[in-house]
Parts: sequence; structure tokens; C-alpha cells
Amino acid sequence: MSSALLHEEDRTQDMQMLSKAHDWQAQAFEEWYSKHPEHWEKGILIKRMTIKAITGSGKTYLAVMMAVHHLMRGKHARVVVVVPSVGLLSQWSSILNGWNIGNVSNCGGGNRYDGYSPIVVVTRDSLKKLIRHPNLMKGDTFFILDECHNMAAKKSYAALTKMAESNMIQSIVGLSATPERTDGRCIMDLTGRNSEGEPHVTYAYEDALDDKTVIPQFKINVARFSVNELAHETYQPMSVLDNYAGNKLEVLDAMTLNISKMAASLSKQLADYPVPRNPNGSVNLFHHDYGNPAITGALSSMVNNWKQLTIKRKRLLNNADIRKRIAIQFIENNYGKKSAIFVESITMIEEIAVMLREIGVEPFIYHSGERPEDWEELNDTQKERLFAYKSESKEILARWIRSDSGVLLTCKALKEGLNVPDMGLVILLSHPNSPRPTIQTLGRALRGERNPDGTFIEEKDIWIVNCDVAADDKVIANIKETGKIPENRFAYYYYVHNDWVSVNNTLITTIDDALQEDIPIQYELQEDIPPNGDETI
Repeated sequence: MSSALLHEEDRTQDMQMLSKAHDWQAQAFEEWYSKHPEHWEKGILIKRMTIKAITGSGKTYLAVMMAVHHLMRGKHARVVVVVPSVGLLSQWSSILNGWNIGNVSNCGGGNRYDGYSPIVVVTRDSLKKLIRHPNLMKGDTFFILDECHNMAAKKSYAALTKMAESNMIQSIVGLSATPERTDGRCIMDLTGRNSEGEPHVTYAYEDALDDKTVIPQFKINVARFSVNELAHETYQPMSVLDNYAGNKLEVLDAMTLNISKMAASLSKQLADYPVPRNPNGSVNLFHHDYGNPAITGALSSMVNNWKQLTIKRKRLLNNADIRKRIAIQFIENNYGKKSAIFVESITMIEEIAVMLREIGVEPFIYHSGERPEDWEELNDTQKERLFAYKSESKEILARWIRSDSGVLLTCKALKEGLNVPDMGLVILLSHPNSPRPTIQTLGRALRGERNPDGTFIEEKDIWIVNCDVAADDKVIANIKETGKIPENRFAYYYYVHNDWVSVNNTLITTIDDALQEDIPIQYELQEDIPPNGDETI
């Protein structure tokens, strides 16, 4: 601990918190304590820090400790906590009130800032309501951006920029497991970077695994199924403008070919333009903004068409019927165990729920209740249930948390921020192309009961269901890289004739390749490996 901190009164609340902090939290706090304001834009001085730490590592505790320390500075000290959702608004408000560090007022989710409290928790969508608010213009306001990667959205970033330019922000901290983005928007432009262009503080999975008391030991089981399974499924056009038809394997091949052709054409046409690029120099077609319309306007619709087709292909893979069958098999083989199944489609949640009810399992369903893109695929009864889920979502989640053996079906609503003590068996039945949401979901799963010495009682097993196509496999590679997850934390399985086969050689493309090329691999049939009724997942 620095000499400056040694002179602090150890009776103060922030120092008491510091004495109970994990080493990484204490080091981050010390670095923040010793930082000085630096030039942002237009000569504006702001004390800035970006903290990249895995979900479940204690970012909230660290942020509260920083807030406590800041509020001790004097009568003009203010704290603004910015969150991406109403759920996190309530959670943060409860946490801050629990620490009894000052009056807390909420802004967003039907709440209006009371205008006098020194602490305000605000959703990113309500930020504009606080711009130039007199009580937050006292000259010592500290902004905490929770899940800060979300604040890179256009409106949120514009509001924060306006606040900074109005001298509302004297200090700011961004917290996220994944603050970096590859689509051109990055909150670190505001919260800052170290001299190497990285977050000031990074606490990765490998660090947490070494510490042993931050997260449980875990294994990520990548469960792959063959793309040939799609030949037995029929593609349903999404609209009258959807000209794809046939079995899903044929449609997938056609989409992949068109995506490749479109990308090659666009990259060639954009090669000489000042457009965003990937680190390897290739054109970044996923970038959010192509700048000057006079330069790229003629190509913008082509770029958008490429994006939409890429999303449509991913949706086809995510909504494959085989994933639903796999989900039911997991639940049947782990009957009576508490389980959480994450999917990307609200409609698919409904379809899995029907299948679970057929085997006598009534699932708990938690999601936003918003209209999904595939809304028209739902019948009237399913649509009515969606609205019911939205109004009852908190109680549904609470009942599942209290249960010993409930099955939760959920999607994006639980991926960020909300704390669930122990999810039991966790299955990521589908995932987006971006690794960021999947890494957030992993953090939700890495909770568990502890021994008296603070270590965790059991290792956690997490299953990610994947199709053996390049797009899905690339996501797994990106999860490893972005999350800095060691390779020895991964295990690989293949779905063959309704059985899971362990594949020890991870370099093969498909199980058929291994058999044809006589690559030496070892197999363990399902009766010897999870998931089954006798194993702890």
C-alpha cells in the first residue's frame, strides 16, 4: 500500500472497505487514488480510469469503495452511477443505500432525480435529463459507468460527451469485463487508456483462477454438433422478401456463399477509401459509421445488406431445431438439478418451454418481454404469455433463485449485471457472433457456495452448444482471446448419434475428418462423461 494511503485514518469507511478487499481491488484503488486529472478533449481536465475485470470479481465493491472515498472530499462531492438497464438501476440503488453513504436518488425507469441527493443512479437512456443539473455542477462530480461498453451507444456517448464539455465530470471510471469494442465506438475514448492503449486495470480469468477466492474453478465444455444435421430441417422464410428456401443446410450454404461474394466485392470497392479497418488492415464491414456520405454513401446500402445477411445466417444457426433437442436431453439427463439455459431468441424460449412441459417440467421464464423479431411466428397464446412474463419477470426470477431444481429459460435479460448466487447447470444453447455477451454470461454462471476459508466448494461446468462451422468456431476463439481464458479450461465434445463424444484433439474440423484421416483421438461415451444423471454440472 502506498505511503499516501498509510496516512489515511483506518477508521474511515473507505479504509475499512479497503482492508477487506481482494488484492486486485486494493491495487486498483491505490492506482485510482494516486492518479491525477489528465487532458481529455478541448483542454478539459478529467481524472479517468478504465477497469477491465471479469464478471463476479467484485467490480461493484471496488466502485462503491471509490464512491465512499470521493464523498468524503467535501460538501460539493457528488456521485453519478450510470447503468444500462432498469434492473441494474434498482440493484445499484439497493447496494448504495445498504452502505448508508448518503441519500440516493434514481433517474430512469419511471423515477425522476430529486435534485438534491449527492448520489444519483441513472439509466443510460435518462442521462440527458441530468445535463447541466445545478446540483451536479458543484465542481466535484464523480461518474461511475457500470457495464461501460454499453455507454458507447450513440445517444449515451453523446450525452456523456456533452456533460464532460459542460464541466460536469471531474472524474470518471468505466467498469466492464469487455470495455473494448470492434465496431468503432469505444467508451475508453472517454474513460481513458494506459500508455499501451489498454485499460488501466485488467483482471482476467487466469488472474482470478490463481487467486482461488474470487471465482470457482471451472470448465467450459464446447459441445459441437455437425452442420449436416441441418439437412433434416426446413427453412422458414422470414418475410415475403426472403428468397431463401429449402432445407437449412442448403440455405446456409447459399447464404455463406453470398456473404463471401458480397464481402469480397465490398472490400475491393472500399479498399482505397478512408474507411474503418481491422487490426490486420482489412476493411471493417461491421463498423458502425462509414463517415462522409459523399465518399461511401453509394456503398452504404450494400454494407447494410451484407450485415443483415450475416445476422440472418447466424439466426438460422442459433434457431436450429437440433439445439432444442439437445436442451431437452440435457434436462432429462440432469433431472432434478437447478439449471439455466441461455438462448438468443425469445421465440425459441417458447418452443423449448412447450417441449419441457411435454416431459413434465414447468420452466421458469425470464426475459424482457419485448417483441422479438420473429414475433409473427408465435401463436396468440404464446404472445399473451410474453406480456405476462414481462409484468411478472422479477417474481419469476425470485422463485427460480429460491428453488432447488427449477429450470430457467432466459436470454439477454440476464446476461449483464444481475446477480444470481448459483445457477447450477448452465447451458449456452446459442450465442451471438460477438464474444462480449457470451463472456458476460459466463460471469453470471461463475458463482457458488464457499468453504469457511473463502474457497469454492465445487468446480463449475458450463456448456456452450456450437455448430461445427467456421463462424461458430471463430466465436469460441474470440471468447478465449477477449476473455483471456486459458486453453486448459476448455473441453470439446461432439454430438454423434445422440451421444456426446469427447474429442481430445481440438485441431480437427469435424468428427468425420478425424475418422477419415485416422487422426488419433480418444473417445469417452456419454455414460462416462457429463451430462448425465450422476454427474455434477
